[in-house]
Amino acid sequence: MKSFLMRYVIGVVFLPVFLYSQSISVSGQWDLVVGVGDLPTGTPGENLNSNYENTAGNVTLSLGTGGGFFNWRDYRVDVRRNDTLWEMAWTLSVRRTSGGTVWGSISGGTTYQAITSVDQQFFTGRCWFAYNLPLQYRLTGVSATQVAQTYSTTVVYTLTVW
Repeated sequence: MKSFLMRYVIGVVFLPVFLYSQSISVSGQWDLVVGVGDLPTGTPGENLNSNYENTAGNVTLSLGTGGGFFNWRDYRVDVRRNDTLWEMAWTLSVRRTSGGTVWGSISGGTTYQAITSVDQQFFTGRCWFAYNLPLQYRLTGVSATQVAQTYSTTVVYTLTVW
């Protein structure tokens, strides 16, 4: 009886290692509308505010490394953007404003980093999972001399685990 119980406990302890898969998800979005209210003095002919930030935390990122309670794994999160229609004079940047809830460690990503069309490291760590990591975006380079259109880009996050 003692032998059977021991095998059962060992099976349950290591079961989570085999059940979880790697995952990354983003919740929320930032829709920015620039208009007459963005003129510094509210006077026609003036330039627009050139910098815009979303409210920290209205976009969050969560990830799972596929590890388990006894099997934390190293990870890296990369970031890039896919432009639908984008003004080349603009710079879109992102940062983490806190650590959210992390079962493990997280490092980097707390200062604004320009998002380009090429994957680049955003932050790293070693964990089982992390969720509700609040993100903040900043858009710079906006000017009244740019064509008034609907511009769009998609920010892509990639999780690499080893």
